[in-house]
Amino acid sequence: MRKVLIAYNNISPHDAVGYDAIEEARLLQAAGWEVCLCADSVHPELRSLTRTDVRAVAADKAALLIYHHAVFWERGLHLLESAKCKRVLRYHNITPAHFFSRYSADAYKNSFLARDQNRRMAAMGLERVICDSNYNAREFAGYGVREDHLRVAAPFNRIEQLQRVRPSQRIVDQLRNDTVKVLFVGRVSPNKGHTDILHTAQAYKVLFGDNVHFIIAGGMDSALAGYYRDLRQLADRLRVSDLIEYVGQVPDEELAAYFAGSDVFLLLSEHEGFCLPILEAQAFGLPLLARDCAAIGETAGANQLVYEREIGFEILAGAIKTLHERKEMSLYLSAQGRINLERFSRDKLNREFSDCIEDLA
Repeated sequence: MRKVLIAYNNISPHDAVGYDAIEEARLLQAAGWEVCLCADSVHPELRSLTRTDVRAVAADKAALLIYHHAVFWERGLHLLESAKCKRVLRYHNITPAHFFSRYSADAYKNSFLARDQNRRMAAMGLERVICDSNYNAREFAGYGVREDHLRVAAPFNRIEQLQRVRPSQRIVDQLRNDTVKVLFVGRVSPNKGHTDILHTAQAYKVLFGDNVHFIIAGGMDSALAGYYRDLRQLADRLRVSDLIEYVGQVPDEELAAYFAGSDVFLLLSEHEGFCLPILEAQAFGLPLLARDCAAIGETAGANQLVYEREIGFEILAGAIKTLHERKEMSLYLSAQGRINLERFSRDKLNREFSDCIEDLA
């Protein structure tokens, strides 16, 4: 039986990269592979897959190692360096360290070291580097990885599960009003463009009044408390604090309600290696308003409202107003978003990933 070792520091269905690793494991098991997991933290339901001797699999020249890279993980790097089996890097992107320099020495250090690992991995002569996006692939091409060793395969997503849950009635009732509701989903981190969301809120208030509600859903890292404090202070200076609501990381029932009950999905991130919330918004028919940074444009697909990076806040505010008032435009973007979503169906993702490793089996 063919053996595959899948490695990431946190293999959990509640982590986007961990979920991708889990779905790969399920796909390969169904295809007849013997799967072993290597992680510092593994979801309890998956611990039976960690009992195999990791070193024995890594030393088996006929086996395959798939290493997921999204954070600094020294143990994982040593595994990749020492493995004698065929080695595949699954690259999900690392946020550049400069975003964290003002707020957290640890976050800055971890990001710096993780990106340094990129260069070390690129020089290992890996059999394959599978990237979430063309944007990520260009990064590794820049490190010198040969084009014939690079592949692009989007990560597995939880959209089908999210669509099956019953939206929180409490949130549905809260959103049932005539306020313009603008949603952003993503962790509270300096690369996610929250300051520009606040400036867009100010522009909207000046131009059109305060009948607007910006909802920011995403986890907050205590190490970045200084960033959150800066956001609160900026909102006070711009006089938009009453327009902004941070709801934190929410369960699926509430997230589904926010997607279903909002008018616009606003994405002003400065760095994204893929951006799954784009697909989640499209799945719920929520029109996307974004700037074309990093992998955002290629993830969003054609015929979406994706502006150039330097777009002004007044234009973004005007676009929000237009999407709220001109339902035909909103419906057009929703329909085009659902067409884009077809690129990321479960069957296509299965085939895409399988094709990436078929010649290594």
